Amino acid sequence: MPRTMNAAVAQPKANELDLPLIGEARRRQPVVKTDDGALWILPVIAQAIDRVMSRKEAALTMGMDEGQLSRQLKGDGHLSVLRLGTLPPQFWGALRDELAIYFDLNDPQAEAKQAAELITRGMSMLMARVK
Repeated sequence: MPRTMNAAVAQPKANELDLPLIGEARRRQPVVKTDDGALWILPVIAQAIDRVMSRKEAALTMGMDEGQLSRQLKGDGHLSVLRLGTLPPQFWGALRDELAIYFDLNDPQAEAKQAAELITRGMSMLMARVK
């Protein structure tokens, strides 16, 4: 009587140090699942990029093609923080400004107070040099 192989044969558990089975890709990190509440950041990042450079230039700087960047800014896939880290300082200034707009952090009274404090400090420094 011939023996038949059962399709549901249990696969041996792989030890952490073992090589992966053929055709099996080992992930470095678990997949991060986000809900729609986490997608608010993508248009903020897109606005910051658009303020300082073209999408094509940003994509090239981050080592990807423009289509991939466009898809990732729409929430298809993920946008790596390491890739964002390759963008120039102007992007980070624009991102700071966009975050301030998004979170409504532009308080005119607080800005006036900070400006007055800076002027007072500057005058004190100037007077110390003049003496």
